[in-house]
Amino acid sequence: MSALVLAIFLFGYNTMVRRQNIRAHHEQIGEVAATLAVAGANLLAEQIQSAEVTVSAEFAQTSATVADLLRLKPGDFIALDLKQSAIVRVDDVPFFECRYGISNKRYAVRIQSFLTARHEADPGDSQS
Repeated sequence: MSALVLAIFLFGYNTMVRRQNIRAHHEQIGEVAATLAVAGANLLAEQIQSAEVTVSAEFAQTSATVADLLRLKPGDFIALDLKQSAIVRVDDVPFFECRYGISNKRYAVRIQSFLTARHEADPGDSQS
């Protein structure tokens, strides 16, 4: 009888220890997974922030026929309708409306407004 009680006690104790080990192991896995998720998110953010994009600004435009373009030769002028503001595009997506001028002896644009949906929803948020 005492051997049976001892066997039941040992079985119960073993089961309890296994459950505690499994819980501890799951907690460790959760901590490692959380650390990896944060590291992965940070790496992705760094890669996105370091991605190069093309930024262009359209200051003027005009219309011409194909025949007009075919007659052009080096030294010819093309008359342009200069606008007061420029649309700055990021990878061909309209992003800012700007005024243009000179800053530090270089041509430059000053952002007047955001054209992206993200900024149109909250125009007072200049940090986003």
